[in-house]
Amino acid sequence: MSLLPSASVKARGSSGQYTRAEAPLMLITAKESQLTWSGRTLAAVVKDALKNIGAPVISVEMRHDESLGLYAVALLDCDAGEALRRWPEIADVARELEIPIFVAWTRGGEVPPEEAGAYVGRVLAKMGVFLATRGSVDVLKALREERG
Repeated sequence: MSLLPSASVKARGSSGQYTRAEAPLMLITAKESQLTWSGRTLAAVVKDALKNIGAPVISVEMRHDESLGLYAVALLDCDAGEALRRWPEIADVARELEIPIFVAWTRGGEVPPEEAGAYVGRVLAKMGVFLATRGSVDVLKALREERG
């Protein structure tokens, strides 16, 4: 789960206004210590924002993907169903910070694939993340194969 078009991110400053911090892609790694604002890591900014909305966040890890850019993975202390139900509200925080935030959970729990897919589709759209394939896809061929 990795998604964002650039390494440009916003963090809310102490004045409540946004400040833009940009870093060359080559400097962004999974090490959150390289991403700081006023002495706070970006992971800490994201974690505090999630705690402010009542999310049971344990940790936040910043990651980077070549095609999507910088994003966060928030580990929530809950099961899969609760994590998916909370994700749309977390996506609001993601939009505000301009960093996609994905969720992981600590406990099991099964969610029907249709329900999980619906959450994923809504949340990705809410965060402005769009799916892409590495190669071309012949949709007509796929439909013919599916229908037999």
